[in-house]
Formats: sequence, structure tokens, C-alpha cells
Amino acid sequence: YERKLAIELHNIEEEKIVVIGSIWHRNIENFIKLNEDRIKHKDKKNILYAGVTSLYFPRITEIKSVKIIAEHFPEYSINYCPYVNNIEFKQMTKKLQLYKNVNLIPHSPSMTEVKTEKAFSFYDDIKAHIEKIMDVDIFVMSYLTSLGTEANYLSSCPLIANFIDEYGILQKRNTDEFPKNMLGENLKIAN
Repeated sequence: YERKLAIELHNIEEEKIVVIGSIWHRNIENFIKLNEDRIKHKDKKNILYAGVTSLYFPRITEIKSVKIIAEHFPEYSINYCPYVNNIEFKQMTKKLQLYKNVNLIPHSPSMTEVKTEKAFSFYDDIKAHIEKIMDVDIFVMSYLTSLGTEANYLSSCPLIANFIDEYGILQKRNTDEFPKNMLGENLKIAN
């Protein structure tokens, strides 16, 4: 997939591409094996909704989407991982407190940040990240995030990319030009 993106999207000549593998995917099984007794597994059907920065996707649409999913799937635990700072996270907790099946989960700074606003344990952060993406039944993301690839790798779950754009933000960014044909033959696009 990455080779295809490099060639077709970034116009890199195929002979200049060297496949080196993925450090993360090579080590994730070892981390799980070494820490199996400390990793918490989910015991209820769940949907993981991964948010992205509001620079790429309208936050108001993301929250609205989480609410709709919570209403239509009351038997599922909706684990919502917004990509926000600590202050916004507290505000979002208040906005979603009426939805008893929605749990807000902070993103993992060691997985997403070069610099972060809080101190954290690298070990604890990796463990929390793995627990977040293990045992996922359905993965939904605003726009696109690599977290979907990781969740699918660990959980073999279906992935849904939310491109709903009531405010025209994505259209202004020409995201409709994203090469959807490169995402695989099982991709279904719903309007």
C-alpha cells in the first residue's frame, strides 16, 4: 500500500523505493506477549471512534457523529478518542456526559506527538495505546488516521472513514482528490 502511494500519489520512481518494514508492527506482538497479564481486554462489544485534529476535520461534525453512533448502537460501548488538548478534552467530556455508552479516551502522546504538554510514562502510554486498539469490533475515524491501520492489525476490525462535511471544510481542502482506488477492493463509499 505504501509503495503504491509513493509511486502514484508522490510520484517517486519505483526503483528508488526500498521496503524496510515497520518498526511498530514488528514489535507489537512482542510487547503484548511480554505484558499479556497486564493488558486489559474489552468484555463488551465496542466501537472505537478516532478523532483527528480540527485542522483536518470539523470538530462539531465529529462530536455529532459520535452522538449519532451512540444513539443507534446502544448495545455497544463507544470509545471516543478525540485528538485534542487537555482543556478541550475536559470540555468534550461535559458535552458527551448524557451518553452513558460513550467513554472518552485520551490519545497517546508517545504515539502521536513530537512534543507534548504533559509528562507520561512511555511504557504506560504504549500499554494504553494497545488496550485502546485491541478487541475493537468496529473502527470509525474522522477523515483518515493511521490508528485505523493499527486497530485493524490487532483486531481485524472493519474500518469506516467519516467524510461527512456539512460545512464544506473538506471540500475546500480538495480531499475529494484523495486516491480512494488505492485503499483496496473492499472499499465501499456511501453517500
